[in-house]
Amino acid sequence: MDQADLRHLEGNDRPNMRIEARPFAAMLDDLELAGVALQAAESMESHHEREREDEWVDTFRDLVRDEKGQRKALGDKMYDAYRELVRWSAQRALLGRSGVDIPVLGWMYGLPRGFPTGFDKTMWAGLVGDSKLRLQVGELPIATGEKLAFKQRVSDEIAAFKKRWDWVINPLVIAVALEVVVRPNPKTPPAVLHDLDNIVRDYLIPGIVPAFGTVSDQRWTIDFAELRESDPKLADAWGSNPTPPAGTRNGVTRYEVWRLPAVEGEPGFVSVALVADIDAKGDLMQQMDEHISDWRDNLSDDSRRPWQRRRPTGR
Repeated sequence: MDQADLRHLEGNDRPNMRIEARPFAAMLDDLELAGVALQAAESMESHHEREREDEWVDTFRDLVRDEKGQRKALGDKMYDAYRELVRWSAQRALLGRSGVDIPVLGWMYGLPRGFPTGFDKTMWAGLVGDSKLRLQVGELPIATGEKLAFKQRVSDEIAAFKKRWDWVINPLVIAVALEVVVRPNPKTPPAVLHDLDNIVRDYLIPGIVPAFGTVSDQRWTIDFAELRESDPKLADAWGSNPTPPAGTRNGVTRYEVWRLPAVEGEPGFVSVALVADIDAKGDLMQQMDEHISDWRDNLSDDSRRPWQRRRPTGR
């Protein structure tokens, strides 16, 4: 396996952990098919919708830069309420495009097979490994003595990322997941190839969670006291104790890790995205399954069952 996905569901009525695994070769087949399904379903409307979402970041930037003028025009109370609304939308837009999507993930693995995309898979991986929307923490440690230096790089990159984006993501008002892309150094011995789950738990989460104030469940992003004042009926629908146990608050909603093949002559890297997790889209494996399923359901009965067609045999 070169992919890991873990969703921690502690705090639910029946706490549990869900782990999904599948053979990597089968996953690549699904990834390639999902790319075809997505291409068949994509429209210009969805492209324009993404562009409109990105405008929220510019709107929030304008609100921050011209706070004095906006407060004068709107009044303090209206300005504060509007800024929080726009902040939520801006974070959703910014962190909604920080992760890789199904086509880019496929291109990084050289998919679709036999169909050139203009860039080879090494170049696509390099683009992800250079993105300023992600935390780029360098190569994984190979020797024991390199672990402290790697942890320091994680801390330094968190500080640099916050310097770039704190104006819009502090405080985080949306729940986020982690999406990690790892490319090992080609000189890494098989015996010290890092477990994907341990990369996140040992090196990333201990720094990311306190630095960004990430939470393990979307319910922690809701101000239930304010909701009870503004909409008591809706608040009552959440119950008297709507949040999970306090001890489970700090964390991320889920994480997924993808390991790319090492490339001879190219350095390794660890690239981390804080991904908006508010639209119930699920991880990339779940998205792949859903796109394939939707595509299958939209096919005509005749094209859906080609094995039932009969060809004339001739005599």
